[in-house]
Amino acid sequence: MAEPMNGQRPPMPDMAGANMRSEQGMTPEANMAVMKPSAEIGAVLMARLGALSEEQLEMFDRVITPEAARALLMLLPELEELLLALDGIEEKQEPQMGALGDMG
Repeated sequence: MAEPMNGQRPPMPDMAGANMRSEQGMTPEANMAVMKPSAEIGAVLMARLGALSEEQLEMFDRVITPEAARALLMLLPELEELLLALDGIEEKQEPQMGALGDMG
C-alpha cells in the first residue's frame, strides 16, 4: 500500500507531446487502446474516492454539473465501471444521489 503523501502532490510526469492528436502519430488501434479503461487506474480512483471526507463528497455533489460529468467520462473511461459498481452497491442500500450518482 502506498504511503500517505501528507497533502503533497507527486511530481508531474513529462507532458511533452501530450497535445499530440491521434492523427499525428498514433494508429487508430493505439488510439483505441489508450481509451480502454484501466483496472489499475480504476482501483486508484476507487481508493481515492473512499479516502474522501463527507465534506469533500458534498463539494463534488455541488460542483460537478452534467456537462462536467460527461467530460470526465471521456477523459477517464474508468469512471463508467466505477459508477456501475457503485450503482450495484447502492441498489442493495438506500440510494444516494450525488455527483458520482448523477454521472451514470
